[in-house]
Formats: sequence, structure tokens, C-alpha cells
Amino acid sequence: MAPVDPQLKKRALIVTVVLWSITMVVILSGVIEVEDFDWFDHFTPPSANDGTGG
Repeated sequence: MAPVDPQLKKRALIVTVVLWSITMVVILSGVIEVEDFDWFDHFTPPSANDGTGG
């Protein structure tokens, strides 16, 4: 039987805040960096991406 008042909006907000908080703590702690999310090399400068090492 379904609950009478599931409060989906409130639950969605809580889950979103918790997930963003965990993500930001991991990024700010230095465990992973924002560049780790750069799967398509959009964040790297052109000179660092040309294969010359500089």
C-alpha cells in the first residue's frame, strides 16, 4: 500500500543535497580533482594536450 503523503519533493531535495555534499567533500579533500571528470580533454590547455609535454 502506498503512503498517503510521500513528500517526494522534500526527499528529492534531501538526496540531492547529500549527494552534492559528498561529491564536494571528496573534491575539496583532494582525493580526486575536477580534472578527473574531464573525459573529453575540455579542461586542458591546448599546449598541454598536443603531445609535446609542454
